[in-house]
Formats: sequence, structure tokens, C-alpha cells
Amino acid sequence: GHGISQGGAVGANTLWDAGLTGAGSIVGVSDSGIDLNHCFFADAEGDCDPFDAFDDDCRKVVYYDTFADGTDDDGHGTHVAGTAAGSCAASCSSSDDIGNAYDARFAFMDIGLADEDFLTVPLSLDSGLLEVLRDQGAYVSTHSWGASQFVYNYESSDVDSFMHAFPDSLVLFAAGNDGDLGAETVGTPGNAKNVLTVGAAMAAGESWDAYFGQPVSSLYDVFNSDVVAYFSSRGPSTANRLKPDVLGSGFYVNSAQAGSSCSTLNLAGTSMATPMIAGIAVLVRQFFTSGRYRIPGASAGAGEDFTTPSGALLKALLIHSSQPMSAVESATDLYATESLYGYPDTIQGYGSVQADRVLPVLGDFDLFAVGSYDAGSPYYYALEATGDSVQFRFRTAAASS
Repeated sequence: GHGISQGGAVGANTLWDAGLTGAGSIVGVSDSGIDLNHCFFADAEGDCDPFDAFDDDCRKVVYYDTFADGTDDDGHGTHVAGTAAGSCAASCSSSDDIGNAYDARFAFMDIGLADEDFLTVPLSLDSGLLEVLRDQGAYVSTHSWGASQFVYNYESSDVDSFMHAFPDSLVLFAAGNDGDLGAETVGTPGNAKNVLTVGAAMAAGESWDAYFGQPVSSLYDVFNSDVVAYFSSRGPSTANRLKPDVLGSGFYVNSAQAGSSCSTLNLAGTSMATPMIAGIAVLVRQFFTSGRYRIPGASAGAGEDFTTPSGALLKALLIHSSQPMSAVESATDLYATESLYGYPDTIQGYGSVQADRVLPVLGDFDLFAVGSYDAGSPYYYALEATGDSVQFRFRTAAASS
């Protein structure tokens, strides 16, 4: 899924090639736990203690809130975290299955009790979870859980309230795995208005060919990355909002296996797609925070560098990067596809994220962006509800033949 979400093809790791790896960033995660002994998260020297206190000496997990406990018997959280930003410690061999933001570190909240089939979340998701992770430096956080309650409830409201109060942050939630039940199946809090809600696409054809040991992608259209997975929950959500927003590879994703020293395994779900896109969100944010963006034509050091992107801008860029899908996997015949009608729609949202369509890492276009969270920045614009407007004019070059 790395190449698909970065450059639209297997191996097209265009953001990595441009030096965007998540370095200096912290990604927030809440899930069943992380196996800190797995090579994706372990410290080679072993002198790391992130439990309930920030430890900047840790290689990967700088903060581990033991809200539920401090283990990952389930393995879900270890897999999710590995997809977002896992990377192998110096003491073990490298792996191709590292996370999208592999140089980023983690602020993590454990919400999974051992031997329980359900998660235990704080009563207040804004102050009890999201603010806790942000306080550790996680301005992008990813959450691969939710309830099959297809209504806008207090948890949805908590998440929206957080993003309104902290415009420097972006929160991602999984859409859910109830797509086989039809429309209006995006669960809470993935149905919140301000979050980036992520559905699941099929893995690339090359991955399916390797999985089956034969060229199934050329025999069945379903085994390709431009097809929506059958289980991916569908909108619309409350108030007829378009959900999900975007898709990421989610059927299957190879990532860290809890309880092993360095093994990986394949899992499927919107839980797997969401951290894939969260890793991309970290890289998009790094593009700005590292000083790479300025108004096209402006010189470096002219006071026009844009280093304070808002969560809303990150969300908008990811949505605008997305590519339309060709079909959706049939829920009754997993070797068949069904048609999609219109774009965007409530099955695919805006489609599959391809970040190099909005970040000029290939040097093939200029990007004009506004949306700073800093009111003192020239890139900050506030539109009031009183009818004020801001006019932008664009000059574009004629397309080459």
C-alpha cells in the first residue's frame, strides 16, 4: 500500500524518494496495545521507559498511556501501529513492510484490556484521549475502532469538538466493516463531520498474484487496487454527509505481528486502511513543517514559508489527491465486482489517496495552498458566517499536447 498511497503504483514511493519519511514527527494512536518487544518498536539499547510519561530517548514509542493496561494480547494495535510508522530497530534485519511514516515516533494510548473482546475508551474522547495524544506532540492521530451505531452520538460530537478547538490537528477514524449491510453503515465516531474517515480498497494486483501464486489480477478484475473492498462501510452518515472521505489499501495489509520478535502477518479491514493513510497525513504535514512549501515563485527566507498547516488543510489535500475507483467488490461473490455510480459517492468517498497528486515532489506542477492554524500567518484565512468572502485568482499554464 505504500506505493499506491504515495504514487499510485506498487513501488512508487515518491514521497520517500523526496525525503519525506516522518522524521521529527509524532503520530498518535489509540488501540488494543503495542508489543514493544517487536522489532518495529523495540529500542536496540533497551533503555526506554515511555509508560505514562514522555521519554524522548525512545527510538519509536515515546509515550505509552496505560489507560487499559500495558500489553497487546489481541495484536490489533501492534499491526495498526506498524502500518502507520513501524520501522525495524538497528539490531534486526530490515523489512519491506515498514510504515508509511517510518521515521516518525508514537504517542500511544492503550484502550484494550487483556482477555476482553471490546475496547475500553475514555468517557470523554476530546479531553480524555485526543488532547492527551496532542499534548505529547501528536498532531495527526489515527484510530482503528468504533461502534456499529450508525448515529451521530456524544463520541462523534467529542471528536468534532476537539478538531474545532485544536485546528492544528487532524484525526482519522476507520469507517467500519459493515459495508455488506449496505448504505448508512459508517459507525461512530467515524461518522463525525470534521474527521478524515477512511474506507478500504483492495490490495494491488501484484500482491494478490503473489498471495495466490498465480496471475489472478489478470483473470478477475476484483483483485486490483482500484476496487473498493466489499466490507468497507458505506455512507451517507448523519445529516446526509458524504462518508467515507477517502480509501486506503485495506484488503490485505502486511504489518507487525504481536508476540513475535520481527514477524509480520496479513490482516484485512478499514482498521488496516486507516493507519496507511495516517502515515501519509504525517508525510504531507512534514512537507509543510520542514519548510518545503512557499508561494510559487517566492524565494526562500522571504518570510513566506508555510510551516503551520491546519488539520483542515491536511484533510483537504488528502481528499483532493484521491483517485476514483472502478468498481466495488461484490458481497455475495468475492470474485466479482459491482458498478459504482457517480463520483464522489458514498461507497468510495473521493477514492484512493495518491499523495504525489497534491505535493509537487516530482516537480511537475506548482502547489498553491492556504490554511494555516496560526492567525498571524499570511496563509491564515478566516471566513465568518456573516457572509464575508475571500476571492482567489489562479493563472494556469495551457496543457501540453
